[in-house]
Amino acid sequence: MDKDKQIALFSQKRLQSYESTEQHKENFLLIQRLCAKIGLLEIITRNKVAQILQIGDDEFISKQTLGFWGDKINECKIHNALVNLAHIDFKKYSKFNKKDKMRNYQKVIVAYALFRTMRNRAFHFENLFKRNANGTYRLSTCLTFGKTKIVVGIEPNKMEVFLDDMIEAFDSELVGFFD
Repeated sequence: MDKDKQIALFSQKRLQSYESTEQHKENFLLIQRLCAKIGLLEIITRNKVAQILQIGDDEFISKQTLGFWGDKINECKIHNALVNLAHIDFKKYSKFNKKDKMRNYQKVIVAYALFRTMRNRAFHFENLFKRNANGTYRLSTCLTFGKTKIVVGIEPNKMEVFLDDMIEAFDSELVGFFD
């Protein structure tokens, strides 16, 4: 497809955010691979949070956003009851992540901040390959726990692994659910 047609269909600004036309296409393919896992993790999250909080209205549960459930996790401080992320080492997902000794509740907060950002960017077809000025990938979160500031990011080629690790934390039988 010629350049003028691509600009007409996708916009100049969108295309300029990619290193190449091929990377633009790769972004769509990455989003395709992520979507089912994002959906699975979102459904698991809302159902598990609803169980913990003893919310039984199925229609209410299904109509709430991921942001709503993330807020409930934090407001009700149910991080540890929700999921054990002891096996998660954020260094695995980006060479820029530092080795931090986080408690489980902190890992849950960080993981859900990353998950929510990933979900929103993927479902709005944003550039998941985009980098910050310092070379780190844009899919990141910066949180403060007491006096400790933690910055954690995920590289595009590690997004599926991150989702797999999160899903496995809920139930190891879900590994390979889509195989």
